[in-house]
Amino acid sequence: MTVQVHDLYAVTFANAGAAVRLGGIVSQSITPGDAVAGEQTDGEVYPQLSTVNASGPGATFATLSLSQALGLCGLGGRAITQAPAEEITLYDRLHLDGGSRAGGSTNRSFEFLNGILIPRTLSVDHQGNGSISYELTSTSVDGSTSPLTISEAVALPALPDVDDRYTLGPLTIGGVAIDSVKSFSLDFGLQVVPEGGDSTIFPTFVSIRAGVPTLTWSGIDATWFSAAKVPLLGLAGTNANTIQYLRKRSPGGTFVADVTAEHISIAANGIATVSTLSGQTNSPKTVSIQLRTNQDPSNSPVLISTEVAIP
Repeated sequence: MTVQVHDLYAVTFANAGAAVRLGGIVSQSITPGDAVAGEQTDGEVYPQLSTVNASGPGATFATLSLSQALGLCGLGGRAITQAPAEEITLYDRLHLDGGSRAGGSTNRSFEFLNGILIPRTLSVDHQGNGSISYELTSTSVDGSTSPLTISEAVALPALPDVDDRYTLGPLTIGGVAIDSVKSFSLDFGLQVVPEGGDSTIFPTFVSIRAGVPTLTWSGIDATWFSAAKVPLLGLAGTNANTIQYLRKRSPGGTFVADVTAEHISIAANGIATVSTLSGQTNSPKTVSIQLRTNQDPSNSPVLISTEVAIP
């Protein structure tokens, strides 16, 4: 009996044919998306016919390389096309029996030829490394040609620089400094819908229907819920005065200096409200703030910059 074990690897983006590799991958999933149907007729107990009525291969992955990932795919998503070449490829890395990892052309790849890639969630905890997750929805050029190509005996591309790590930095909402943040998350809130017609197996069109990005913070400072910080009826914020910074780590040290333009800023426009304030015996109370965004007249509801200094 032969056993094979595979691991995940970097994700490759094609930019007009030139490969750009995204490293720092911490999770990966391939979803074939086959829809098998069958119904009982004539009073029979079991279906008399089973068919594959639809298919929509997709994928998800998450990475710690925030700056590079956001440069490749931000709030507006990223189109995947064959012309020009903008494919995205995920890899399976073969383990070596009696060793660690196999070398050479022994691995597998999953190349998505058409569709859209969108960010799903960016999250980071106190003293932890931030991660961002993505979701890929594929389409076919004609409804019958598979949007996914699976290849065997593949050589892995070289890994990119993977020291791109960020953690929590200072936060200001509506011009008010909010201290002692324990965790932060940004749900990009994008609704993606694939479409097809004529009973083709694969969808042939996909777009972002709507988006409501939502930012959430949690901490142990109960005074977040106060007239001076976030009052009962909320605190309005703009892209100019509501900013969460993410500090870049310095390899072999602690952090890159605040004055160095290598950090990340996430600015938001909307209304922040306290969603919960709760506690238990002998534990500090925890408080959560949620900011539901809306678009201002001239900017997106969330503006992310990847090379900024922290004031």
